[in-house]
Amino acid sequence: MSEIALHATKNKISMSILCYIANNYIKRGDLIK
Repeated sequence: MSEIALHATKNKISMSILCYIANNYIKRGDLIK
């Protein structure tokens, strides 16, 4: 049970990091335009 919860937490963290990077990339793209 704890392994599944740990895996889910890692997935949430990685997803939030990807969203953060994507948002920054989009903002930079808008600035370049």
